[in-house]
Amino acid sequence: SRSLVSRARVASYFQELERNFYRPQTIDQVAANLNLSRRRFTELFRFHTGTTWLAHLRELRIKHARHLLSTSSHTVTAIAFECGYEDVSSFYRAFKSESGLSPDQWRRQCTGQNKSADQNKKSGRGNRSIKS
Repeated sequence: SRSLVSRARVASYFQELERNFYRPQTIDQVAANLNLSRRRFTELFRFHTGTTWLAHLRELRIKHARHLLSTSSHTVTAIAFECGYEDVSSFYRAFKSESGLSPDQWRRQCTGQNKSADQNKKSGRGNRSIKS
């Protein structure tokens, strides 16, 4: 039936989104590409995933950003664009909302930079001034 075809299209799109989350897209474009109304698409997407399209897209992008922050030396700006954000401030807001930390704070925490900085302060090795 028509409903099964629509569900299959949304399920297929869901798998595609997992690989193409970084591409610029709007919910209206996605619905139109699937020959669905926006309302029907959002119903079917929520049925399939248990969440909204935008929340899922953001989750995929932030998950990839966390991976890049912990495994690469790319700048936060480069990571924001690579994850599909068109501006850095939107990326920072989304990341902090999703993770509770800014991308910079998350990277430091993940790579252990805070721990070594704290250890240096405690041992007196951090921020020594050189006397001549």
